[in-house]
Amino acid sequence: MFNLSYILMFPAAAAFVFGIATLFEKRPVVATIRLGKPSSGLLAYFGRRFQASEKERLTNRVWLLQAGFEGPETVQDYTTIRMLLMVALPLVTSAVLPFVKPDITLSNTVMFALFAAALGLIAPLMYVSSRRARNQQAVREGLPDALDLLLVCAEAGLGLDTAILKVGEELATMHPVISKYLLHISSELRAGRPRAEAFRSFGDRTGIQETTSMVNLLVQSDQLGTSMAATLRAFADDMRAHRLLRAEELGQKVAVKLTIILATCLLPALMIAILTPVGNKILHTSFKALLQ
Repeated sequence: MFNLSYILMFPAAAAFVFGIATLFEKRPVVATIRLGKPSSGLLAYFGRRFQASEKERLTNRVWLLQAGFEGPETVQDYTTIRMLLMVALPLVTSAVLPFVKPDITLSNTVMFALFAAALGLIAPLMYVSSRRARNQQAVREGLPDALDLLLVCAEAGLGLDTAILKVGEELATMHPVISKYLLHISSELRAGRPRAEAFRSFGDRTGIQETTSMVNLLVQSDQLGTSMAATLRAFADDMRAHRLLRAEELGQKVAVKLTIILATCLLPALMIAILTPVGNKILHTSFKALLQ
């Protein structure tokens, strides 16, 4: 009975790990069919066994694209890596622990294996989320410069397709992330993809509100035949105002963050320094009264 209880802990641990992992999976739901079809292959087949639905596959595909993983089998490879790590890390941990600590108990081994399984399932998720956040921040930082250069090219008489190519090449050193996206748009346009679809795919790949707004403006301007230079100028002014508001917001948050740091770090030390002499005097007086 004792051994059976420990055997039953492993499926319970797996269910617990899957439940914890779902708490971290907050991904943008993007309904799109512009990003390609599922690929074939051994890893792809193994990865698709763990995909719940086609909607989840598309959502994961967009999420990985926003992190910079653009291969056709990224969703299946990502799922496969998570599953393999969730299985391999507990096995390695269980095999190594008896050599590191021979007197370790079975319950402690199960606890370490459970932690290793959770780490193997959550670590790829955390890595992709961190990389996605870095890419989005790089796009936010490079978008105002890209808009200014696009505006200069549009006012100089260049077409929008040529302007996107020139700006992408110009920003390759200063802002490589936004340059990669612009060059990807240019490649799609040269391949014959409709401009509206190429722009919307750019918005899906970045996943931030600024690029989505820019894409909507460019698509509407292209469809209605309005001046592209005027559209870019208005959006660039709006981006500068939005950037200033974000900087002011971050500046206002500094005071709140400093208050928390002072309350948790400086205030306890200050209270100890003030109250220690008083407490010492009270104790000394109390002991003196008891002795008398």
